[in-house]
Amino acid sequence: MHSQMTNVHLHDMDEILIRLPGYQKDLSLGGPKLAFEKWWPTAREMSEKLVQYAIESKYSIIYDRTCSVETSYFHFIAAKKQGYHISLTGFCLDTDLAYSRVAERERKTKRAMPQAIVDECRARFSALWPYYLSLADKAVLYESNESGLRLIFSSNERPLHNLPKKIKNH
Repeated sequence: MHSQMTNVHLHDMDEILIRLPGYQKDLSLGGPKLAFEKWWPTAREMSEKLVQYAIESKYSIIYDRTCSVETSYFHFIAAKKQGYHISLTGFCLDTDLAYSRVAERERKTKRAMPQAIVDECRARFSALWPYYLSLADKAVLYESNESGLRLIFSSNERPLHNLPKKIKNH
């Protein structure tokens, strides 16, 4: 039996990106790297407006994103102010494996991401992770590698209310 979820927003910038007609046109004419570099700012802006609407409308939100930009942090703050419960799942991986997975995704789906953006996303996520923890009700962090996933942090083992003051006060 299939149950339909109502008032749910899936926040996924990639889904918006691949549905943009301009992205699809540039993908066929110039390839995945050109299309991504040209259209991801538009997709990001559109997806951020949609998640703001979802927060204001009190939808349940699945936030499928790298969370490497400060706006993700501000979305979480807005959600907490609206009474949301935040369960955070993070994944980290070795740089070479990240490059390999991006290249594999490009081959399979024609969605590209330049290495410079991969590096920037990794650095920003690492810097923002403690701030996300300060807002999360529950959090887990996994290391992703060739053999699978390994849990490296769980708020079930280290309560989030015991975070250092520097992080708590963001």
